[in-house]
Amino acid sequence: MALHSAIDGSPSVPLPWRPSDEAPGWWARLLRRYFSRFTPVGVDSWDDVVRAVSEPGPDTRGLVWVRRGIGGQEATGNLVYAHNNKGRVVFLDGLTSSLARLDASLVRELVLVRALPVEAGGRSTQAR
Repeated sequence: MALHSAIDGSPSVPLPWRPSDEAPGWWARLLRRYFSRFTPVGVDSWDDVVRAVSEPGPDTRGLVWVRRGIGGQEATGNLVYAHNNKGRVVFLDGLTSSLARLDASLVRELVLVRALPVEAGGRSTQAR
């Protein structure tokens, strides 16, 4: 959320972590509370994510839930923020405050939600 605000040039502060933040249904709650303008886009690979964030044009945004597994069981996950910065897609990792590593090892699923660029009037440039 801080990355999303920073790209907009808006101030932000870290939110306190609570155990309920990781309770079942956390993904839907996160999207509803902080990323309500983002919509799901089906992807199967990092290349698909790059295309989905690249094709709509500059300032397209994405949030990727990287779900990793071992032995068929979900083991860990991470959130990566994607931004089409003047035609170049960059991936940012809020945990490390740096560019994200797009490691495909043990990836069980990539879940992408995307926000299309917005005009000054607040409408998506794709809604015409």
